[in-house]
Amino acid sequence: MPPFKMPISRSFPAWSALFPKRTELKIDRTQLKSLRLREGDTCNRLTVDAGAQRVDLASAATDVEREWLFKLLSDRYSPAVPQ
Repeated sequence: MPPFKMPISRSFPAWSALFPKRTELKIDRTQLKSLRLREGDTCNRLTVDAGAQRVDLASAATDVEREWLFKLLSDRYSPAVPQ
């Protein structure tokens, strides 16, 4: 049996879809006011509005993990807390 060879990106067109690049986005406290846990048909979505862009946070997390993250961010970065 020949050794396993990992496909290179040219020979495997869906490779980039399997491993999307991470993007870094800085979100300030005023944008965190738009933090929402949205109920969907199949799962929750944790979103924040950054300018004109709606960004999904923790898209690979479970519903329980997104709920935990929403509570943590809401409690820690609520607008009433002085900086």
